[in-house]
Amino acid sequence: STPMRAKFSAMVAMRSVFADPAAWRLGLVNGATFGLTVVLGTWVAVYFVEEFGLALTLAGMFGAQTALLGMVGRPMGGLLVARGVVGARALIRWMLAGSALALLLLAWPGRPLGAALGAVVLVGITASLSYPGMLVLASRVRPDATGAVLGVVSTVGSLVVILGAPAIGALLSASGSFSLPFGPWNALALPG
Repeated sequence: STPMRAKFSAMVAMRSVFADPAAWRLGLVNGATFGLTVVLGTWVAVYFVEEFGLALTLAGMFGAQTALLGMVGRPMGGLLVARGVVGARALIRWMLAGSALALLLLAWPGRPLGAALGAVVLVGITASLSYPGMLVLASRVRPDATGAVLGVVSTVGSLVVILGAPAIGALLSASGSFSLPFGPWNALALPG
């Protein structure tokens, strides 16, 4: 019957998507972009209080920049890709490199406040600009199962958030500074 055949087709598509390394790489990209902004947004106010002694209200305003820039960056990234200014893969690679640089600045011991603020702005821009590129590539991985690919991508991004926020807290507690917690995030830039 047709409904049974459609259900079987969907199961086969899902299995093949789960076995596709390209879907998992895009999931890591989502973790390094979306996941990074959520995790960083969770900790950046504490970062500014601990590292620079800022008032929590001011630190929270600085921390909100990652989310604010995400609202602007995603449509801008979409325009860049749609107008052919840059390809989806190149956009992702450049933005992952920019996010890695921002994290290195945040992890750098003794960095000036201006460098830290610039790093938060940079990661807010780079992590969000790359999102449309990831959507374009997800549709190319499996045009017949784009929804399933996006399911894998979203799952990996969510896992980064679920595991990343407490990991930063544990590393901060163990080390007493943000150098150790923010440094390892650069490994997520590798799949680009």
